[in-house]
Amino acid sequence: AGQLAGPAALCRRRGLVLTGLDVALRDLDDRAGTARGVAAAVDAARAEGVLDDDVPVHVELPQSEATYAWL
Repeated sequence: AGQLAGPAALCRRRGLVLTGLDVALRDLDDRAGTARGVAAAVDAARAEGVLDDDVPVHVELPQSEATYAWL
């Protein structure tokens, strides 16, 4: 989750237009905690001005983990 600001800042420094980010949750023991960490990282990156408000951030689960409860 902490790796959102870095790639967004790199794109900005290189003059690239960031149109979206995909984040995969891989922590088998605490997916909900990892999802909260991603949300916090997105909020922090937006507050710092590194990630624009209109850039969508998509969170993915591995196909074997995409159960009804998560959807």
